[in-house]
Amino acid sequence: MFELHRLGWREFQALCSTIVREVFGQTAQSFLTSHDGGRDGAFVGDWVPAVGARLSGSFVVQCKHFSAPDRHLRVADLAEEYPKAKRLREKGRCDNYIIMTNAAVSAIAEEAVVENLQTLGISNVLVFGREWIGCGYFGTTAQTTGYKRR
Repeated sequence: MFELHRLGWREFQALCSTIVREVFGQTAQSFLTSHDGGRDGAFVGDWVPAVGARLSGSFVVQCKHFSAPDRHLRVADLAEEYPKAKRLREKGRCDNYIIMTNAAVSAIAEEAVVENLQTLGISNVLVFGREWIGCGYFGTTAQTTGYKRR
């Protein structure tokens, strides 16, 4: 397991952009580190994250980095992102929302975050925590819980 907390937030955001491009196989746009409007990255099109699954439309990538090594993601950590996500959805810029964090993500926290974003009209929400990002096994489908490069 990589020690992702040792990265700065800019380096973590760069890592997430690389994962979106190299692992997810998407030509993604990255935004400035300030005034990003709720999007650290974005792409539009089709994505096949697992066998038999196909997601389409506009995708928002939001990164959340924490410097504490034992940090767990809380619903409150995304409180400032919900209004931004709602605005992006209303403008047709967010059909799918991807959260990438170096925090540990419990099933309960993931469920609550997904439900909160889906109530805003966002169709699909995916949360990738340190359990996935920090494993370093992106190259093998079996190690990436079914997510594969297109």
